[in-house]
Amino acid sequence: MTFGTARSLGAPRHSLAGVLRRPPLHLVALLCCGALAGYAALGVLVNPVWPRMLLWFAAAIVAHDVVAFPLYAAADRALCLLRPGPGSTTCGCHCSAPA
Repeated sequence: MTFGTARSLGAPRHSLAGVLRRPPLHLVALLCCGALAGYAALGVLVNPVWPRMLLWFAAAIVAHDVVAFPLYAAADRALCLLRPGPGSTTCGCHCSAPA
């Protein structure tokens, strides 16, 4: 591995030329998704309560990080204590929840 090249710095593997070589239906789907996202963003921005929506979203992020994640970790720790991994000091089981 060489250092300082675009590949070693995590450059994307696909370029715009690679996207344009795909089937035309892929480009149509991509443009439709962009139009839908723009329509949704415009719908939120013209709504007079968008600052309240932003505050709710930020509170949900903080609540997840402060409340829900420690609960996931505690549940994982409890499951690991109940059923330890074979011959290991680390846990062999995992409790996963979508974030």
